[in-house]
Amino acid sequence: MKNSSFIFSAFAALAIISCAGSDNTVIKGRVAAEDSAAEIRVKAGDVDTLVTVTDGAFSIEIPADVTQVGYVKGPKGSYGFISDGSVLTFDFSAEEVVPVSSAKKECAAYFALQNSTKEFVQGYRAKLAELQADETLSQEERDSRFEEYYDAAYEAFVANSKDVIAKNSSNAVSLVALQNIYNEYDPEELLDVIAGLAPQLQAESFVQSLVKSSQANAATSEGKMFTDFEVETEEGKFEKLSDYVGKGKYMLVDFWASWCGPCKAEIPNLKQVYEQFHSDKFDILSVAVWDQPQASVDTAKAYSIPWNHMINAQKIPTDIYGIQGIPHIILFGPDGTILKRNLRGEDIAKAVAEYVK
Repeated sequence: MKNSSFIFSAFAALAIISCAGSDNTVIKGRVAAEDSAAEIRVKAGDVDTLVTVTDGAFSIEIPADVTQVGYVKGPKGSYGFISDGSVLTFDFSAEEVVPVSSAKKECAAYFALQNSTKEFVQGYRAKLAELQADETLSQEERDSRFEEYYDAAYEAFVANSKDVIAKNSSNAVSLVALQNIYNEYDPEELLDVIAGLAPQLQAESFVQSLVKSSQANAATSEGKMFTDFEVETEEGKFEKLSDYVGKGKYMLVDFWASWCGPCKAEIPNLKQVYEQFHSDKFDILSVAVWDQPQASVDTAKAYSIPWNHMINAQKIPTDIYGIQGIPHIILFGPDGTILKRNLRGEDIAKAVAEYVK
């Protein structure tokens, strides 16, 4: 199944909004009678202010800036918007706060993206509930049908997000879409996408982190020689990746953390590979990143992991190898050449079997 980790937090709540053109953005609306004492917080760019509610209504004018996403926080939560010179009406007195319309393309694109994300997440949850309630299916059948549904739905979502990025390269809508799907690009492709964004968007810290990671990923792509790094242990000793990699063995290196559920889910797969292939030609190394050292040690013991570990690596290897998410499993050749990256599930054993005879 393709990436699903973002879906539980990818969309914000939406607001009733209507837009009409101006050089500045007018944010106004109403609250329910029981919320008449509430204050509305508006944050966008350099603006971060509280707006007083008078007779159930509020209003403020702020500068237009389509390169950032702002938000209005009211009695029913926080709602994002693009300050594009429109009049934005937030009706917090409504039973459900949803977007209505926009006279500017930035407004329309932003809320259309929010709606498509919301629909994707709702569809995900509905299909999962439907299959779980179907007692005529075995668990294997449920998993198979859900994976088939999810892959098709996610493929459509990614395609739509890529289209949104292409059509909104000069405004922040592209960054919202990019946050959802940046892992779906190859490093070189992602750098090309970023190069097509407006300079002000490229300067955003999130985008700069993607550039740095993509460059590191490209520099350590399959076919390249490994890049060494050194880690200081809790005992004040030092270990290098080159203590294990490039020593004449195929090395499967698992970058993981004790708090990472998917990382722990791969341990049985790694154990199976270890039991099948471990020899003087093949070994496994676990490298704990972004983790408390003792937690890494305790988890490795709890899972009875028999291979070697590097503890307390933190961001050192992930920065070098451009790793944005874990687990990230890399197969290195006997001379240290990177053979395969980002292996998961059944692909781990397949990749090892391809090289280790």
